[in-house]
Amino acid sequence: MRNKILISLAASTVLFLAGCQIWQPGGVTAKTTDGTASLNVPAGWMFTTARGIAQADLLATKEGVLLQRVTLSHHELKDPLPHSKRKLDATQSPFEVADAVIDDLRSNRDLRALQVVENTPQTVGGHPGYRVIVEYSVAEPAGLKLREVRYGALVGNRLCELNFVAPARHYFERDLATIDAAAKTLQITAK
Repeated sequence: MRNKILISLAASTVLFLAGCQIWQPGGVTAKTTDGTASLNVPAGWMFTTARGIAQADLLATKEGVLLQRVTLSHHELKDPLPHSKRKLDATQSPFEVADAVIDDLRSNRDLRALQVVENTPQTVGGHPGYRVIVEYSVAEPAGLKLREVRYGALVGNRLCELNFVAPARHYFERDLATIDAAAKTLQITAK
C-alpha cells in the first residue's frame, strides 16, 4: 500500500513539473503541432501549443490570458461555424468569409452590443484574407468592453485565423501595433 502511495505521489509530481513547461518564452518563431502554420511570437510574451490548454493551435499572452490573448486556430470548412451554423466553402472571397465570421460573432450569445469597427482586405499568412476589428461587452466581469482583431484566410480546406482579444481600454490599443507586426510574420500552408 505504501509503495502505491509513493508511486502515485511520484507520478503526480512528474506530471505537475512537466505541466510547468507548457509555456515558452516569446521572441521566437512558434510552429503549430501539425506544422501548417508559424508565427513570430513577440519578445516579452509567452506562448503554448499544448492543444488541451490553448483550445487553439497556439495561445500567447503578455500578462495573462484575462488581460490579453492571441490565438492561432483553424476551422475545417466541412463543419458549420459554431454560432451561426453558416457553412464556408473554398470559393468564397475574403469579403464573404469576413461577413460570415462577423455574422457568427453576432450570433454568439455571450457577446453583447457587438460593433464592427473595421473590415478590410489583407494578406494573411501569404493568402488573400481579411482583417476585422470588433468591439463588444461580456457578461462576466459585468459590462467589460473587449476589442478583438481577427486576421483570417481560407487555406486549402480550412479557415485559419489569428485573433487578438483585450480590454478596449488600455491593453488593446497598447498591444495592437505589436500584434499587427506579428501578424505579418504569420505563415500558413495547406494541410
